[in-house]
Amino acid sequence: MSVAAAAPKRHDQLVRDLTDLIAALDRRVPHIDRLGEVDIAHDAADLKRKAQARLDELTSTGGAR
Repeated sequence: MSVAAAAPKRHDQLVRDLTDLIAALDRRVPHIDRLGEVDIAHDAADLKRKAQARLDELTSTGGAR
C-alpha cells in the first residue's frame, strides 16, 4: 500500500479511536470519595475536551489526509 493510500485509512482510524475515547470518558463515573479522584476527573475532562477538539478538526476539514 502506498503512503497516499494509507493516509485515508489512518485518518479514519484516528476518527474512530477519538470517538471511542470520548465515549469511554463519557461512561466514566467519578468516585469523589476516592483519593486523587478529583484530579483524575479534571484530567479526564481535559482529555475529553482535547479529543473532541481534534475530532472536530478532523471531521470538519477532512484533517491531514
